[in-house]
Amino acid sequence: MRIALACLLVAGCAGASTTHRAPVPATETATVHLPSIRHEGGALIAKTEPLDLDGNGQYEWLSMRFRLPVPEPGTYDVMGSVTIPTDSGLASDVIYPRGWDSNRASVPSVLLHCDTTSCPAEAWLSGRYLARAMADSVVIISLEVSVLDRKAGYFRQCATHTIRVRRDDWARFEWDRRP
Repeated sequence: MRIALACLLVAGCAGASTTHRAPVPATETATVHLPSIRHEGGALIAKTEPLDLDGNGQYEWLSMRFRLPVPEPGTYDVMGSVTIPTDSGLASDVIYPRGWDSNRASVPSVLLHCDTTSCPAEAWLSGRYLARAMADSVVIISLEVSVLDRKAGYFRQCATHTIRVRRDDWARFEWDRRP
């Protein structure tokens, strides 16, 4: 699996919403015909917001909001992995849909119903490993996008994207099992 990586993003302020910008490659405007082609979409722009759901001053989740380019309106499933640099090497986790109950045993994914080719999306990152991220490090989120093939009755992978997030407040995250 090849994943196109974006250039380094600007650091955010502790506890504040941050918009992470990366150049949009020219290939993102290309027409993609489904279902036979897989599109490497490159870097996305994400706005992040740390979430302190229990009010203890530590963040349990990091919300990412972004616009997902899709080839055509329809139903999409987004699964993702997160790579986090820690003092003991790389840690990995998955993305979660907004309000995910971490006690579930299923593999999380974000289901989107897109009316246009620029679909608003939100995914959450767990504080479980973000708390272990090295100070001022870049966390890389890799997204696999699949489209619902109504004729076949299943999702077919159609694109990959990345989001790179740098924050200076990784130490303020914690693991709390409540969504």
